Amino acid sequence: MGKDKALLDFGGRPLVEWVADQVKQAAGSVTLLGPPERYTLLGFPVLPDAETGCGPLSGILSALAAHQADWNLIVACDMPHAETVWLAELLDLAEKAEPDCLVPVDPSGRLEPTCAVYHTRCLEVLRNAFSSGTRQIVRALGGLRVQTCPVEDPRRILNVNTPDEWARIRR
Repeated sequence: MGKDKALLDFGGRPLVEWVADQVKQAAGSVTLLGPPERYTLLGFPVLPDAETGCGPLSGILSALAAHQADWNLIVACDMPHAETVWLAELLDLAEKAEPDCLVPVDPSGRLEPTCAVYHTRCLEVLRNAFSSGTRQIVRALGGLRVQTCPVEDPRRILNVNTPDEWARIRR
């Protein structure tokens, strides 16, 4: 993208702020994951990644280690179509089905583990995978009971990675 995706202007405010509001409405609270010096001014609590520069799995580890809730709704900061009602449905489905984690899957079969619900019991398995050098979240999920949730509208789990994608979303 060439710049911090979290701070992209989305309707007059940073994209991460919009996503955080969706998560807060769905889950009751929100904590941002990343460099506190970059995001504290947004007014949300911020946790640093377990290890910086190691990808989103490091942030998930921080979230699971820090929070006292059994279920943690994790949503990447660059998902402009991850809206409250749908996020609340994911959380509700996870609580009812009780897998270790609930991961959306698009019509092509692609899992989206950066918009998923993780139970705190995932922490040790994910931590062990990370300690063994695994950085891809999907690979780290190997030792867990993962339930997938089909997503009919793949825009819900679309994350923005390029300026062209961002331009298409803003139209």
